Amino acid sequence: IGNILESLIGVYLVRHFTTGHQIFRDVKNTFLFIVFGALVGTAVAAFIGVTAVSTVADTWREYWHAWFTWLLGDATGIILVSPLLLSSINPRFREWRLDRAGESALALILLCTVSILIYVYGLPIKVLTIPVLLFIILRFGLFETSLSLIIFTCFAVFGTIRDLGGPLGTGPESFLLVQSYIGVIAITALFLSVVVGEKKRSVEA
Repeated sequence: IGNILESLIGVYLVRHFTTGHQIFRDVKNTFLFIVFGALVGTAVAAFIGVTAVSTVADTWREYWHAWFTWLLGDATGIILVSPLLLSSINPRFREWRLDRAGESALALILLCTVSILIYVYGLPIKVLTIPVLLFIILRFGLFETSLSLIIFTCFAVFGTIRDLGGPLGTGPESFLLVQSYIGVIAITALFLSVVVGEKKRSVEA
């Protein structure tokens, strides 16, 4: 029930307060999407889910910790996947062209190489993910940025599971921390990509 309500509430609020399929064309609509699409609906789902679990298992002492974990997991997933899906059906958000295949390959190699060094081999060079993501944001569109974030997330989760290169440490709390870490990176990259897209369109106009 919680997940169904989450979807219905999120879709209704996003359609009511934003411009639909053009959500990621400007900062205002992107912000409204994050608030109504990724936070409000997930808060309702987390409330219903955690309340049901706490009632059955008598885990009220951990209620707010569980609620926040549930909320953060759902919201991060929405922020990561929604831009990729929406931009994949809208060619305006894609900057990939055949004549830029070499640059696309370079970006992918850089992202995978840095991620492997950090999250597979555990090297303390996490700061290098920032310039790589900035390069992708500045040179490509929302679709490529979203795809890069999902690749980055896969490596980060893998590193956390392996207890090697988790962004903020290891142990049981590392999954909550890695969700927060990924969420901050994803929101920042999403807004930057939208701003860069707006700038490109204004120049072309």
